[in-house]
Amino acid sequence: MDYMLNLSLLISSACYFAAWLKMIKDQPNPIQSTTKPFFLWLITAGVVFQAYATITAVITADGLDLRLPHAILFAFFTCITLTVLFFNRRPVYYLALTLLPLEVIANTLPMVWQTTYQPGRLTMGTNLHILSSIVAFSLLLMAAVQAALLSIQNAKLKAHQTSGVLSSLPPLQTMESLLFEIITLGTISLSLSIISGFIFLEDIFAQKVAHKSVFTMIAWFIFTGLLISRKYFGIRGTKAIKGTFIGYGLLLLGFLGSKWVLEILLNH
Repeated sequence: MDYMLNLSLLISSACYFAAWLKMIKDQPNPIQSTTKPFFLWLITAGVVFQAYATITAVITADGLDLRLPHAILFAFFTCITLTVLFFNRRPVYYLALTLLPLEVIANTLPMVWQTTYQPGRLTMGTNLHILSSIVAFSLLLMAAVQAALLSIQNAKLKAHQTSGVLSSLPPLQTMESLLFEIITLGTISLSLSIISGFIFLEDIFAQKVAHKSVFTMIAWFIFTGLLISRKYFGIRGTKAIKGTFIGYGLLLLGFLGSKWVLEILLNH
């Protein structure tokens, strides 16, 4: 089973790397490139192999195995799958281009990082809460990556550097609209995660998960505030980018930070 898991991860990484190289070659005019379907097929093939590996790693006879390397793999699998689904509907070319190297890293972790942590059997409700949390984490990771691209684009425009990669990026307004669309989906998923936590967890503020719950709720307020500010005050640019980074930073501390402490430092 480990052999097939590792082989699937290696093939997936090879597909992602080949797609990334092709996308780099297609710049700075990816929209006009006639070879665009080829790299999209490569990414799709990578997703298929990554899906097999993720299912094999996460779903076990004892329930969900979401130790840290597997949780990261699941999160990035969700990111690239959603990006592929968005490809024909939204300008996510550069979002995909940025995610692909991260996907290769995520694929590598389960092969090289073996933890001694053994997850216990969880209830169906708790599993649903965890899964909704990972989906929210993944969507808001995409938002953070999009915010990083927007930050670079904004800085280049202010410096009047409009050549190279910048010339092929979608207009600033389009990039901002995509950012807030992703934030909206991520905030909805985060809301479902928080609600399911109150319903299915015995104590959402128990000692082991208290910091995670606090960071998550603060992040929810920040992302909700961004959406409200966007709707009623037209927030954009640097404020939107900084708000996204702060919100996701808190979510990162709450999600991965808590798993690191519990699984690696405390081995609970």
